Order: sequence, then C-alpha cells, then structure tokens
Amino acid sequence: MGRIAGKTFSSVNSFITGLIPLFIVFLIESKGVTKTMVTAESVAHVPWWGWIGGMLGTIYVLSQIFVVPKIGAANFTGVLVSTQLTTAVLMDNWGIVGVPQRSLTLYRGLGLAGLLISVFVITQSAGAPQTAPKEETVVDLEEKKTNISEA
Repeated sequence: MGRIAGKTFSSVNSFITGLIPLFIVFLIESKGVTKTMVTAESVAHVPWWGWIGGMLGTIYVLSQIFVVPKIGAANFTGVLVSTQLTTAVLMDNWGIVGVPQRSLTLYRGLGLAGLLISVFVITQSAGAPQTAPKEETVVDLEEKKTNISEA
C-alpha cells in the first residue's frame, strides 16, 4: 500500500480499516448503548492519559513507517518491545493509570535485564544496511504507463 499510494496514506488506511471492525465489536458488546450518558461533565473527569491513546498509536504507526527503513525492522521492534515491557513493569510496580499493583520481583527484574541485554546485542550487531529498491508511487506508475502508451 505504501509503495502505491504513499506511506502516510497507508497509515490513514490502517486506522480507517481498523476503526470499522472496532466499531462493529463496540456495537455488539454494548448493544449500541454506552454504560452511562456521555456529558461534558463526565468527559471532564477523564484522566489526561485517557485521551492520548489514539495520538500515541498514530506516533507508533508513523514512526514505524519512517524509522524502519533507516534502522531496520529488528532494531525498531527490539527497542519498541523492550521499551513497552520496561514501561509495563514500572506501571505494574507503581500501580499507575489504573493498573493493579504488582511488585517488581527479583525474577521480573532479571527477566527484564535479560531482555534489555538481548536487545542491546541485537541492535549492536545489525550489520550494514543493504540498498533498498526505490519505492514506486502512484505518480511513478502513471509515468510508466504514459511512457509505454507513447512508445
């Protein structure tokens, strides 16, 4: 999709095609009704972190699209997973954003340290990047089509 219509359009497509099944599941689960009436007052009581999920999802998708070609999929995924797991362990330990508190035990700490060491080894031994083929866009395809029809 990104090669044909552009990377950013591919991101938009990802969110739109994800929204449709999510909305269907919402309608089935809620029978089309929210648990309480959504009012300006109820919205005002939503914590700050309750509003940033969509924005963070967008940042994730866009960073994946633009960063993976530069650093590689393994480096990107390794850093992403280790960051997510470190954040999750700390969220558990402190019980923040409504997560039930679960202490950072010795085994959890050792597991996290092992993961971080593994990601460090993977990212340090990634090797030189290979030359990627030029991505064709819709404009490139139209130019090819025009050149063929003119010949």
